[in-house]
Amino acid sequence: MKKIYKVSLAAMTLLALVACGPKRRPRTQPSTVQSEVADGKSSKKASSGHEYYQTVLERYQAYSRAIEAGDSAGLEAKLKEIDPQSDEYAYAVYLQTLGSKPNLSYFYTDLDKDGRDELLIGNNQTVSAIYYLKGQQPELLHTAFVASSGGSRSGFQIFEDGSVIYASFSSLQPEVDLIHYKFQKGKLETVNKIQIKNGDGQKPEKALGITAKELDQAKFGWKELETGKKATSQASTSEQQTSSFQVRVGVSD
Repeated sequence: MKKIYKVSLAAMTLLALVACGPKRRPRTQPSTVQSEVADGKSSKKASSGHEYYQTVLERYQAYSRAIEAGDSAGLEAKLKEIDPQSDEYAYAVYLQTLGSKPNLSYFYTDLDKDGRDELLIGNNQTVSAIYYLKGQQPELLHTAFVASSGGSRSGFQIFEDGSVIYASFSSLQPEVDLIHYKFQKGKLETVNKIQIKNGDGQKPEKALGITAKELDQAKFGWKELETGKKATSQASTSEQQTSSFQVRVGVSD
C-alpha cells in the first residue's frame, strides 16, 4: 500500500523511515547552458520542442511496462541505454522497488518563457524529474524521490519566475542540501548552493532569497503516460500557484 505524506522542510525529521539504507548517489551538476530557440538561419519562431522529448517519454513507457509485467530482464535491457550513474537510472530502479505499476504522468511547461518547453515527469501530484533542452538534446536536471529503504530523500520546489529548488538529504543526518537553479532567457543557471538543518524553522526559499510565488505541482495539467502506445504532447497554458512550501513524497509501506 502506498501512503502519501505532506511535510514542510522544517519538519523533515518526521520522514525518518528504515535506517541503514543506501548512501545518496553523488550527483553531477548540469553546467550553465544556452538553449537554442531558433534554428540557425531560420527567422521563424521556434517550436515548443516537444518532439525532442519523445525518446525520454518512450524510455519511461518502457520502464513502466517492464515493471508492471514483472519483467526484470526487460527493464535491465532498457536501462543499458543510459548511464548507470545517472539520476534517471537510480529513479527507474526505485520505481521497480515499489512492486506495482508506476502510474507515471508528464507535463510540459515553459519555465523561462523562451518558447521552448521543459518536460516534467511525476505522479499526478509531485514532480519526480525535470528535463530541459540543450539545443535539440533533452538533458536531465535531477530526479527526486524517497528511497523505499534507507534514509535518502529528495524533492523539488518550482516557482513562477523560473526558479527551481532541488533539496536532497538523509533522514539519518541533520543537513539538507539545497541547490537553486533558474531557467531564464533560454539558459539554465546554478544560482546558489547552501545547506540548512532540519528542524531549524528556516524555509528553503527564504534561505535562498527567492521571493517569487511557488507553483502548486498537484495542479499542473498532468497527462497520464500511456504504456501501450506512443505518448502524445500536451502543453498547458495555465498553472495554479501557492505560496506555501511543501514536500509531498510517496513512501512505499
